[in-house]
Amino acid sequence: MIDPEDCTIVIPHLGGTYEAEMALDECLVSLRETAPDIKVIIAVNGQRCVKHRDSDVFVKEQGQCKAVNAAVATVKTPWIFITNDDMIYADNWFEKLT
Repeated sequence: MIDPEDCTIVIPHLGGTYEAEMALDECLVSLRETAPDIKVIIAVNGQRCVKHRDSDVFVKEQGQCKAVNAAVATVKTPWIFITNDDMIYADNWFEKLT
């Protein structure tokens, strides 16, 4: 079985609009509520984005793959999940997945 502490979720995020920022906020809330022990890195890509936390990765040039690759390079856990910034996590999603 995979433990949440052994996982990191990388979330690419372009942002730039109110709706995109709200979607990311909802995604992060659902993660905190359903899997608080999983590490999260936001892979911010593009100049329009606001850097959310010090642990996030910021790539100035717009490009989702560049940002995700830069974020993955910083991960120290054996398991990495890549998800969208508008994903809402349901109760028990991690247990069902693993």
